Amino acid sequence: MRDSNSRQDLEEDSRSCLDRSSGIDAASYRDLFSLARNGILLCGVSKGGSCTILNANPAALRIERLSRDELVGEEFERAILGAADFGIMDLIREVNSSGVPLHISPKRHSDSRTDILRDMSVHRLNEGVVAIVYDDVSDSVDACTKLGESKPELDRLVSNLPGIAFRCKNDREWTMEVVSRGIIELTGYRPEEIIGNKELSYSDLIYAEDREMVWGLIQESFAVGDRYEIEYRIVTRSGQVKYVLERGKVVAGESGGEVFVEGFISDVTDLRVARREAEVNKEKLEATLTSTINALSRIVEIRDPYTSGHQRKVGLLAVSISRRMGLEDRLSENIRISGLLHDIGKLWIPSEILSKPGRLNYIEFEMIKEHSKLGYEVLKEIKFDFPIADYVIQHHERLNGSGYPNGLKGEEILLPARIIAVADVVEAISSHRPYRPALGIEVAIEEITSGAGTLYDRSVTRACVDLLEDGFTFE
Repeated sequence: MRDSNSRQDLEEDSRSCLDRSSGIDAASYRDLFSLARNGILLCGVSKGGSCTILNANPAALRIERLSRDELVGEEFERAILGAADFGIMDLIREVNSSGVPLHISPKRHSDSRTDILRDMSVHRLNEGVVAIVYDDVSDSVDACTKLGESKPELDRLVSNLPGIAFRCKNDREWTMEVVSRGIIELTGYRPEEIIGNKELSYSDLIYAEDREMVWGLIQESFAVGDRYEIEYRIVTRSGQVKYVLERGKVVAGESGGEVFVEGFISDVTDLRVARREAEVNKEKLEATLTSTINALSRIVEIRDPYTSGHQRKVGLLAVSISRRMGLEDRLSENIRISGLLHDIGKLWIPSEILSKPGRLNYIEFEMIKEHSKLGYEVLKEIKFDFPIADYVIQHHERLNGSGYPNGLKGEEILLPARIIAVADVVEAISSHRPYRPALGIEVAIEEITSGAGTLYDRSVTRACVDLLEDGFTFE
C-alpha cells in the first residue's frame, strides 16, 4: 500500500492527464467524476504493461466495496479480482497501445470477494493513461439466472392447468406460437400438431358456425383496447362438440409490430349442461308455483262466486300500474302475484257472509275485516322470495290511518300494498257485487281521485287514472 502523499500525487497526475486530454477545467472534472453513476477508474499503464489505479470515483468505490485508501495506488489486477483470469489486462494493454476503445461484456468471477459482474468500457486518455468505465450488473444477471431456474417450475405449472394457455397470431387461422399441453386433454391434439399450423390450425377446431363470431368479437376488443371473453364450440379429434370459454387480449408486438392474441381457454361443457338443467328446473318450479297460486286464487272464487275473477283482475291492474310507474319487472310481477292472492284469507270467512245480498251488519263486517290477517297467517308460512304476506295484510290500510287491521299511515304502508289497495278499490267499484250493481269506471276514478293523498297514494292514483283514461280493460 502506498503512503498518502504518493496517493495524492497519483490523483493529481490523473486530473492533469484528464485536463490535457479533454480540455475540461478542474471544477467540471470534479463534478463529472464524482457524480457519474458509472464506476470510473483512472489507471496508469507502464511500458512493461503493469496497470496502477490512479483514481476512483465514488461509484467505483461503492461497486468494489473498498475505500479510496484500499484502491488508489494498487495494481489493477490485484485490486480487481478476476482481471487477469478473464483477459481484462490484455485488453487494457491493447487499448493503451492502439488508442481504440474496447467493450468488455459482463463476466462472472466466482473467486471475487463480492461476486460482482461488470460491463466495462476501456478508453485511452493519453499514452500510458486509460479510463475504465463500468456498471455493476450483478442484480440483473442474478434475476435472469433465477428466472431461468424457475422456468421448469413455470412450465410444469402451465402444463398442469385445466385448460389451454396460448399465444397466437391475430390471423384467421389463429396460428399458434405457444400452446400449453392442456390442449391434449381438451381437444385430443398435441401442441406440436397445432403450433405453426403444422397439421391443422386452431381455427379448424372451432365449430364452423362459430368461427366468424369469434373473429368479429376479438377484433372488436382489439379496436377498443379491451380484454375479451367469448363462449363458443370446438370439435375434438374424436368428433365430440365441446363448449369452451376463452378469455384474453390482443397485444401489439414491440415497436407496433405484428399483433398477437394471448389468453386462456377452458372447458365449460359440463358447466353449460348444469346451467341448462338448472334453468329447466327453475322453469318447472316457476310453472308449479304459478299453478299453485292460480289454484289458491280459484278456490277463493269458488267460495265467493259473486266476486269471480276479482283477484285476477286486481293482479292485472296492479301490475299495469306498477309498469306505468316504472317499477322493475321483477317487483311488478311480485305485485301481480300478491294481487292474485290478496283475498285468500276469505277462505276462512263463512260463505253466507261473503255472498249476502244485503248490507253487512257490524259483526259481519268485523268478520270480513279479518280476511287480511288470515291471509297473512297463511302466506307467511310459504317461502316466497318477496314479502307477499306483508303486502296482503296491508292492502286495506289507508294513508291517513283509517284503514285496517293495524291503522298504518303514509310510508308505513309498503308501496306494493298501496298499489294493490288502489287496484282493489277500482275493480270492486266497477264490478257487480251481491248488494249492488256495477257502478262503472267513472265512479271508480272519482273515488280514488278524491281520496288521493288522504286515503290513496298520489303517484299510484295518477298512474291508475292514466291507464283507465288510455282505455285499460280487465279482459
